[in-house]
Amino acid sequence: YYECEDSCDPRKFPSSATFQLFIFKDSVVLETISLSTRSYYRLGRDERLNHIPLLHQSISSQHAVLQYRLRDGQCRLYLMDLDSANGTRINGGAVEVEGKRFYEILDGDVVNFGASTRDYVFMKNK
Repeated sequence: YYECEDSCDPRKFPSSATFQLFIFKDSVVLETISLSTRSYYRLGRDERLNHIPLLHQSISSQHAVLQYRLRDGQCRLYLMDLDSANGTRINGGAVEVEGKRFYEILDGDVVNFGASTRDYVFMKNK
């Protein structure tokens, strides 16, 4: 993955909202990750290549990326599936993510990767 031309570092845009990522399994929070220290985060099964490891066997080695992009003067978070074998879904499949296309992440969005039963919940830092 190579960053897009309109990538931005959320630390340089203090008025922009950053996110926390809550990882749930069976309604229990397993981990909380701050998404405020980089312009992008690569997600996937290969722990050496990814910033956020996703360890389920149905997840591709480089599955998806979270990218902050500059839009209307705001640094906003987007998700892109990297043409994974088993896909990515937003909000229980309400949005079936197409590969190599950015989708804006909104406060409260729930993302699922491959056949994993973990829920990845995005909450804006207030």
